[in-house]
Amino acid sequence: MDILQVPHLILKYIISHLDTVDKICFVISSKRWYEERSSYLTLPIDDMMRNPSDFNRCYIFMKSFLEQMHITERKKIIDPYYDIDQLSQLIKGISNTVTHLRFGPNFNDIIPPNLIPNHITHLHFGYDFNQELKLNLIPSSCVFLQFGHEFNSKIQIGAIPESVTKLIFGYDFNQKLQPGMIPIGVKYLKFGDHFVQGLELGTLPQTITHLEFGYFYNGFIKKNILPSGLTHLTFGGYYNQSLPKGRENLRDLIPSSTHTLELGAYFNSFTTKSLLSTIKYLRFTEDNEMGYTKVVPKGFLLSSIDTLCVPTQFFQHNSLETISSHIKNIIIEKDGEALHIRLLSKDYALALTKNVIGGFISTKQLNQLVNADIMTIVKKINAKLFK
Repeated sequence: MDILQVPHLILKYIISHLDTVDKICFVISSKRWYEERSSYLTLPIDDMMRNPSDFNRCYIFMKSFLEQMHITERKKIIDPYYDIDQLSQLIKGISNTVTHLRFGPNFNDIIPPNLIPNHITHLHFGYDFNQELKLNLIPSSCVFLQFGHEFNSKIQIGAIPESVTKLIFGYDFNQKLQPGMIPIGVKYLKFGDHFVQGLELGTLPQTITHLEFGYFYNGFIKKNILPSGLTHLTFGGYYNQSLPKGRENLRDLIPSSTHTLELGAYFNSFTTKSLLSTIKYLRFTEDNEMGYTKVVPKGFLLSSIDTLCVPTQFFQHNSLETISSHIKNIIIEKDGEALHIRLLSKDYALALTKNVIGGFISTKQLNQLVNADIMTIVKKINAKLFK
């Protein structure tokens, strides 16, 4: 069968696995697919947006895709958590149908062992909770465990059961980790902003695939400290640890399994080709006060990277032209908004927000706009399109 003659039902299934930018690129790759787009293509947009037919010209972009826009219905969010404000509620007992338990913001009572029932799978401690974590406090059924911002108490070895796969610490947690404190089984581990402790061999289980450090972490990381199967690694804004003597690049410290890396505004240990060749997604974040002021050398961005995520201020110090030609996706972030830029060729790009606002633009024009805020970029893109 000629691939261009694929039935609409199959086309609809194929594009259901693509994001919005990929959907549009897919459609315009064939004259037939473009002309018949109304038969299989939908572009979901947030229901907070107005009806596509009522969009103002200064915000809308690709008139040829208006009919394909589908405003998603806002679904009522059902909170699965059962709230506990007083210890007496636990003592009285909780229905065995409850699986998600959340302690109130002021709860800070000592919880006796085995009081939390063994059918609880998700456990969320509130803001003030700061009691020592002892054996048999957390049930062996728990898979999700999150602490509030005040928690910074001792954790006994074995207190967190091996059933926990996602572990999140709050803002103030800064306890020295001991082997066994973080159990085998944890896949996602997030530290709060005040965690600045050094890490020793064996303190992070090999099961961790997602590791996120908080804002102030700037600890020295020795070789083989990070889990060998790590895929996602996030450093906070302050991280700028110099490479140890005898180590020329980050690839000596970060596992070769890592494909997603996030670096903060203070990171400045750039050396040519210092990243692992496995990194596909690289994100730089800005600081609330200083923004982003670093100049990233071209050789730092390896050919393996296909997506670069940066704050708008990144392009006040770095030119779009200096970015490696292998990077096809650039995501510009600011105040919760994001503009996804797909470089289609050396001359043209497609720039869209998550609600399909944007359009096609030349890379020459885009290079003149990238250091503006996102909505200014969108307005100027559309001003050029509607001339």
